[in-house]
Amino acid sequence: MSSRSKRLLVPEAKKEIDKMKFEISDGVHHQGEAMCDICGSVGGTITRKLVELGEEQLKRQNK
Repeated sequence: MSSRSKRLLVPEAKKEIDKMKFEISDGVHHQGEAMCDICGSVGGTITRKLVELGEEQLKRQNK
């Protein structure tokens, strides 16, 4: 079992994170049900988007 925690570093961001999850998963639902093989890609897409947002924020801070 992984020792990683699923807690958000910024708890106040939960609402926006949940909103982003729904927006991304909306694109892969078929008649209200997500296909199992696609569900993993949703997590990957969320991770890539979060990294992208973090990188943009770091660039703005370093200017």
